[in-house]
Amino acid sequence: MRVRIWLMVKKGLPLCLIGDSGTGKSHLLIALGTEAAMHEFRVKYVLATNLVNELVEAADEKLLAKTNCPIRPRPSSLY
Repeated sequence: MRVRIWLMVKKGLPLCLIGDSGTGKSHLLIALGTEAAMHEFRVKYVLATNLVNELVEAADEKLLAKTNCPIRPRPSSLY
């Protein structure tokens, strides 16, 4: 599973965990995001409701292509 997650990260694909409350989704995503950031990837944590709102606003303003992906490679400078 670890290899599959890193393949997703390297391709710039978003990671989304879905499950019941209290199952550790946030803790796991924080750990994965921290590890990704240590390997020079840009990380963005977004609640599902906020992501939906951001996508709707971007679509309304015809800016959908400019919407930030949760994880993308970044240059070596700090973000």
